[in-house]
Amino acid sequence: MTRPSFRTAHSVKAVGGKVLVAMSGGVDSSAAALLLKRQGYDCAGCTMKLFDSEDAGLSRRTCCSLEDVEDARAAAFRLGIPYYVFNFKDAFRAAVMEKFAAGYEGGLTPNPCVDCNRYLKFGRLLERAKVLGCDYLATGHYARIEKRDGQYVLKKALDQSTHCERSEYRPDIHGTLIPGRRGRLLSVLYTAGGAGPHPVVLLFHGIPGCERNFDLAHFLRRAGFHVLVFHYSGSWGSDGDYSLTHDLEDANTALNWLLADEAHGIDKHRIYAVGHSLGGFVCAHLTACRTEIRAGVLLMPCDIGRLPQIAAENPRAAGTIRQVLEDSALWLNGTSGEALLEEAVTHSREFCLEGLAEPLSRKPVLCIAGSLDVHTPPELHYAPLERAVQNRGVMFHMVSYPADHFFSDCRETVAKTVESFLLEQLSIEKS
Repeated sequence: MTRPSFRTAHSVKAVGGKVLVAMSGGVDSSAAALLLKRQGYDCAGCTMKLFDSEDAGLSRRTCCSLEDVEDARAAAFRLGIPYYVFNFKDAFRAAVMEKFAAGYEGGLTPNPCVDCNRYLKFGRLLERAKVLGCDYLATGHYARIEKRDGQYVLKKALDQSTHCERSEYRPDIHGTLIPGRRGRLLSVLYTAGGAGPHPVVLLFHGIPGCERNFDLAHFLRRAGFHVLVFHYSGSWGSDGDYSLTHDLEDANTALNWLLADEAHGIDKHRIYAVGHSLGGFVCAHLTACRTEIRAGVLLMPCDIGRLPQIAAENPRAAGTIRQVLEDSALWLNGTSGEALLEEAVTHSREFCLEGLAEPLSRKPVLCIAGSLDVHTPPELHYAPLERAVQNRGVMFHMVSYPADHFFSDCRETVAKTVESFLLEQLSIEKS
């Protein structure tokens, strides 16, 4: 309510006073009027008449329509309180409609609701409340009220789907040291809000890991997933030396840690893997070999095991991989570009993603390609896997965007695609 500051109906104690309740005809504002009346306030309802539907070119029900007025009037009658309709059409046209039209014509994207709140609801309507001798103005909006330095501050309500009054159920970030074969793996667990248990995503970055996709971790957490991001041995402060074989071992170590954890509300029957670039290589292997992984997402995966074939098919593309390995080694402990190249060639048969076609065909897998990717061109790195998997089943999904290797200009689109795929898997498993 407003005096002329703002307070919510549920927060006002029964101290008396006259209240003008802005009523839309909906449940929230009608409930606010009911609560205030029960708390001993002298209430009156009102609705702002802002336009005629014909003037606005509308043929359906909208905010502040005639139907709203009739619904609000009926609610006020049931509550036994006076009810008023205030004609603010001229003020609304001048302060909101004309300003919106001018802004739109000027290439802007105006927000008419902001101006309506400022000039009408908390402008003209508040003035009318004072004329009627009211002590407060109330609405049915969900909000929190705080008092700071003698002034009231209006804050948005808690969203119970992602927040909770109990602090242990709020979204959080936990820095974790996972014990591995070569020492500690530096890790971060993003926990979603709510009591859980929550499905969890293992998120693998590439080499050397300059792009670690933390924005994707935040995005998936908002969708209700816990997300574990860790750094391979010998990278970004994790103990030990780096190698491609160690990457695969570390992925299993991280999964085992999730399965053993009892402190963070992890749903151990709904674990998914997502990997980008060389992390896609790691993700594919873990998804193929571990039954605990329910589905996998490969983001421009690097099929490092196909390096000999790529060298024969496209020497320039193979040269790009060699340069990436050389450059990445400068960021990593205990290795060199030459050592990584030798390891990739030596283990090409077991590393090659096509060899995982049979186990991957038994699980839902989403592969997202970038048509502008020069680091892991789709036709060389994951089209062979797609053909091999689809010869065995129909659970492999390929999506392509006109983007570079890092999805630089469509990261939100990619995040939404990953989110939709994972949520679909959740719904299928629940049904």
